[in-house]
Amino acid sequence: MPKVDPTGVTLPNLFRNRNFRYLWIGNTTSATGFFVMTVIFDWYIYAATHDTLLLATLGVVEFVPMLVLGVLAGAFVDRHDRRRVMIAADIVRASSLAALAVYILFWGFDTVVLLTTVVVISAVSTLFETASDALLPSLVTDAELPAANGALTAGGTVAQFVGSPLGGALILLLGVSSGLIFNSLTYAFSALCVTLLSVSRHRQSAPGDSKGKSEDPSFLSDVAEGFRYLRSQRALLLLTLTTMVINFFSFYNLYIVVYSTTYLDQGPATYGILLGTSAVGAAVGGLLSHRLALERAPGLSVPIAWALSGLPIILLVLAPLLPLALACMFADGFAGALVNVTFISVVQRTVPDRMLGRYLSINQSVGYSLIPAGIVAGGLLIVYFGLFAAFVVAGAITFLLSLSLLISSEVRAWGRMGLGPTPTSSISNHSN
Repeated sequence: MPKVDPTGVTLPNLFRNRNFRYLWIGNTTSATGFFVMTVIFDWYIYAATHDTLLLATLGVVEFVPMLVLGVLAGAFVDRHDRRRVMIAADIVRASSLAALAVYILFWGFDTVVLLTTVVVISAVSTLFETASDALLPSLVTDAELPAANGALTAGGTVAQFVGSPLGGALILLLGVSSGLIFNSLTYAFSALCVTLLSVSRHRQSAPGDSKGKSEDPSFLSDVAEGFRYLRSQRALLLLTLTTMVINFFSFYNLYIVVYSTTYLDQGPATYGILLGTSAVGAAVGGLLSHRLALERAPGLSVPIAWALSGLPIILLVLAPLLPLALACMFADGFAGALVNVTFISVVQRTVPDRMLGRYLSINQSVGYSLIPAGIVAGGLLIVYFGLFAAFVVAGAITFLLSLSLLISSEVRAWGRMGLGPTPTSSISNHSN
């Protein structure tokens, strides 16, 4: 595999790439629509029912399809044209929201109809995101992957800043149905942008990968092949399992609202500023990640950056001062973006193209699987031992577990320039 030189890549040059420009515009637009939708759904459900349990149900309903369908989504994406999958997903999202808007306009609030719509949108969004990540290496060069992923991360942050207040404004000015119609149009516009993509470059498979498949492999055999591939790549397996454990302890994100009121003695405005500062850190980290060239030795840089992301969480409760809290939130977002952008860029460069969708979806499903349990565990820690203990535990385990990855020689060697995936076992040995 040719070496990648990121030094000549700049964001202006990247955005001169017609394909990436359309992908970025489409993804940022659809992300804006997602945050508009989130605000509208949360407000509409609570305004119609004043039922906090139903709000919690909404959160579970949004999350479960990603876990249940995530692995299947990867196999589906690898079996079909990724661009067409994205277009179909956007069309389904746009149509579902438009239908919901019409239903609400004529028949009013209905819990089953609303939650069913959320399930559908969450399911196809999983398809869209997996297909988008797997398609990116066909739109940009290997050298451009870190900058491209960083720009997409920053675009998602911009979407959050724009979409959340826009959702509130649309409810106030136009009502729920009109807000949902606007949301539907963002997905339709995203579909148009994806339609304009011209996919011409196909990545070569990594050494040791066999493109040969059985004449008619079943869908489930494709899913099983994805798990066998992950098991054969020790470095990726350790990184994926570490993601799962660290995400379990990411509960502190939810309880920043408790921290801002109890430790800082501040109101909702400060809570919003803290979250916004973390988002700014993520945007800056995303945009600067390619400049730092962490993908040259990701087996070292990812664990170290990951470990550093745990320290601000401890500092939040060790020295609860607002200026320091803002700096910690920025640092946490910044380090998290460095990890995410570097990790996915190296995965896109090293995982065989025909296996990329499956690995991305397995990593997402496995990595996110313990988040609900972590939220509950975090709440119990806070109730029985206090916020200080909960945040220190979360930060310390993130720090120590991340550094422990450096013990593995496979992780340290993972993704270095000029190297493909760790050839511990060829995927062709398990072909169906």
